[in-house]
Amino acid sequence: MSDPPLTAIRPPKAAVDRAAVELLAARLRDPDRPARRVVIEPRSIVRSSS
Repeated sequence: MSDPPLTAIRPPKAAVDRAAVELLAARLRDPDRPARRVVIEPRSIVRSSS
């Protein structure tokens, strides 16, 4: 690990997983469907480095 611990961001894993499954299912139903952009807000993990 680093010293001091670094501040980081962490995407919510469940939201990322859910979006990936939904996008894949939509693409399998309709391969010609245009690409979609999904924005998932990350969580800040504030540690000693900030």
